Amino acid sequence: MKKIHIMLVVLFAFAVVTCTSGVASALYPKYVGNTMVDLSWTQYESTDFSKYELYRDGSLIETIRARTVTFYRDTGLTKGQTYNYEIRSYYTTDKYRSDTTSATTGEVHGTITRDTTWTAASSPYTLTEWDIRVRNGATLTIERGITVIISSYLCVQENGALYADGVSFSGGDALYGPAISITNAHAS
Repeated sequence: MKKIHIMLVVLFAFAVVTCTSGVASALYPKYVGNTMVDLSWTQYESTDFSKYELYRDGSLIETIRARTVTFYRDTGLTKGQTYNYEIRSYYTTDKYRSDTTSATTGEVHGTITRDTTWTAASSPYTLTEWDIRVRNGATLTIERGITVIISSYLCVQENGALYADGVSFSGGDALYGPAISITNAHAS
């Protein structure tokens, strides 16, 4: 009788692991800018993967057929607006699991892992209570004439780079990192 009970426990544990693995989960905004959101999620691990579908405010914005792709840059957004995202991981049977997140543009924070440019058209850039990190070989370029309001810090690390010319920084001088090139900057 004990062997049957142990087998049932093992089968139940296997079923729980099998049913919960392979899910695209932990969808989160990796970086939020004034007019863009970089989204990232956990890779779907199951072999019966079909596709990811990414939705913004209920509308499909991208279909991704490569299981290993776990990044999407959503651009052309409106500053100061909250966007709701959903990622759906489809099985080959067209069943799916999903995860959701939201991001408010203009609350600039997160980790920049792809080359990014802050444009004068979207200035000022207000760094919220979260920090900005530039890493993994990415470059943050800040166009001339932009105002950056710092209430946290901007850290350039892990082979990242920051280039700025003619930028106005206010609210603090919390810039850190070895690969920072700032010329003609103004502090207020």
